[in-house]
Amino acid sequence: MTLLYNKITKNQIISATLAPESGHTSAVRNIGKIQNKGIELSVGIVPVRTKDWEWHLGYTFSKNNNKVKSLWDDVKEYQIYGLTKGPQLKAKVGESLTTWVDYKINKVEDKSSPYYGMTIVNQNTGLPTYDESNYTTLGKAEEDYTMGLNNTIRYKRLSLGFNFDFRHGGLMYSATKSTLYFTGNAEETMYNLRDPWIYPNSVIQVGKDGAGNPVYAENDRPINSFYNVHGLYNNSNNYSVYRDFLIDKTYVKLRELNISYTLPDKWFENVRWLSSINVSLVGRNLLMWTPKQGLVDPDNTNYGNDLTSQYGEYFSAPSTRTFGGSVKIVF
Repeated sequence: MTLLYNKITKNQIISATLAPESGHTSAVRNIGKIQNKGIELSVGIVPVRTKDWEWHLGYTFSKNNNKVKSLWDDVKEYQIYGLTKGPQLKAKVGESLTTWVDYKINKVEDKSSPYYGMTIVNQNTGLPTYDESNYTTLGKAEEDYTMGLNNTIRYKRLSLGFNFDFRHGGLMYSATKSTLYFTGNAEETMYNLRDPWIYPNSVIQVGKDGAGNPVYAENDRPINSFYNVHGLYNNSNNYSVYRDFLIDKTYVKLRELNISYTLPDKWFENVRWLSSINVSLVGRNLLMWTPKQGLVDPDNTNYGNDLTSQYGEYFSAPSTRTFGGSVKIVF
């Protein structure tokens, strides 16, 4: 079964910001027009079916692209959630409903310059500089697509079932990763064995030319003090590291594994009121592979149940495996 859709959703309920001089800072109102376009695919087949063997295979695929068509009045963007500093999750007209933005890291923008595209660092610390007056888009929280694979294999009275989930793309904030950086427990903090080094692909401003344009030179200022080496991974000293705390939400999960056995009918042939007994065991959330971050379960969030849940996790507890069993008696 395949479903293609193109849907416009209107009048989202949000707490819209107001000008402080109005006497209020926000008001709940119905706003916006959101477009969702996508596809949902579901396929089920039975590759094997004999007297003793049977195999059911199911596959699902889902992809959704959303775009903010309008907000309210002449507003072009709305902050869904954000900490005091660092990446902000926003709804922006013309972009995804869950767009990540952050201050722009300063880079040489003169295409005629031999240093075009290189990061501008602070002359004293050797750390990247940033522009608080300009934002840049980092990505979106919404995944690119999801897939599912469901299998049930039966041999006589014994049945085995297992389900895989796959999600690709999407970004989330991880406070867990920020703490690993701060404490020096993250693998990235061991770069160059924490000895002095020069920020790669960087320049410093050495003055201005006659027209008042900045003049750059290749950076030769090493990050050479304990304060700066440690500060490179501390967002209080190095603002640019904030965006490292956005992690990829791609994963593959063994969502469920179950095994069941139906007891032979002859065991109860003298019990008229009993038809069958089935015994089963089940395990959920057994395995997870996150190829691009390996830190937290991307399904974990403790920022809320609405759009703010897309922001990420704030020291959330690890996800758990669960095990169970059941006995089904048919009279």
